[in-house]
Amino acid sequence: MFDSISQYCGFGNYFQAGLATISKTVSDLSQDIGDLSLKIFNVGRKAVKYLVKDSILDISLNEYQAQRAKEVLNNAKTRNGARTDHQIAQYHDSIRYTKGNDAGIFQSHKASGDEPKKLVILLMGNLQSPGMSEDEAGILKIYNELKKADQHDLLICRVGNSHEDLKHKFYLSNDARLNTDVVYEHISNLIEDRCHLKGSYSDYKKPKEIDVVGFSWGAGVQKKLENRWQKITGTEHARTACIDAIQYGCNNFGDAVCKRPDYSSQHLNIYQNNEYSLNGDKNKKEKEKDVFIDVNQIDPSKPNHRTIDDSQAVIKKVLDYIN
Repeated sequence: MFDSISQYCGFGNYFQAGLATISKTVSDLSQDIGDLSLKIFNVGRKAVKYLVKDSILDISLNEYQAQRAKEVLNNAKTRNGARTDHQIAQYHDSIRYTKGNDAGIFQSHKASGDEPKKLVILLMGNLQSPGMSEDEAGILKIYNELKKADQHDLLICRVGNSHEDLKHKFYLSNDARLNTDVVYEHISNLIEDRCHLKGSYSDYKKPKEIDVVGFSWGAGVQKKLENRWQKITGTEHARTACIDAIQYGCNNFGDAVCKRPDYSSQHLNIYQNNEYSLNGDKNKKEKEKDVFIDVNQIDPSKPNHRTIDDSQAVIKKVLDYIN
């Protein structure tokens, strides 16, 4: 109707230009308000995090949880006291995910051929496990595609379960197997044993290079590993990719990872700001080959934190990056 009137009165082009300007202004204003709201929310989250982390109650709960998890954590750090390759292999079997061991944390794949291969380490998100379907854990699609291609050695690890961790913290459970400190030690052991050919990996070849891919908490583990990367791998660098990176552990209140791992020689970061409660961060580009992608640029469906690893566009980007 407005188009017909404007054309009849002879100022159609001006009218259309005015509408377009108003529309763009409203859109820009909405985006600015959304960005500001997100920044305010994230600042508030950081404030709550630091207030809680310094509180007497949280310090007491953490100390009490550490005492109750002491034996399980010590077993993780010592590989159940393993000394020989056979004992280390038994330790690996005890934490390998199977239908009969649903608290297991990893699965692995050895590519065909005798020559050294790239090792791709996949670190899953909070609550995810190797026993889920691809629809429940999108990072499993990446693992299964790589396994099918059979070009790289693979190691996929779960990183813990916030529900079980909090139940243990508040004394609603005595099971500390999925406590983040415990799981982190297992992941570190598995990477070290794979790279140094111990236990289940004694008949493998040392990896010729390493890629580390992390989603959500998995990207938090990817970052945390910088403290011991050289020791456990014998290498200084790896290529890294993260999907909506979140700091590891319940005590970080879902805060975003804001910096690439120190050991990263090249970094791919895919993040989203479509959800206030959980969202990654753009990060600062530190090397020429680093690539940072707002997921809305490659997926118009605007996935949130819980669906970003299911996005076919994201999966393709990560697979292309690895291959």
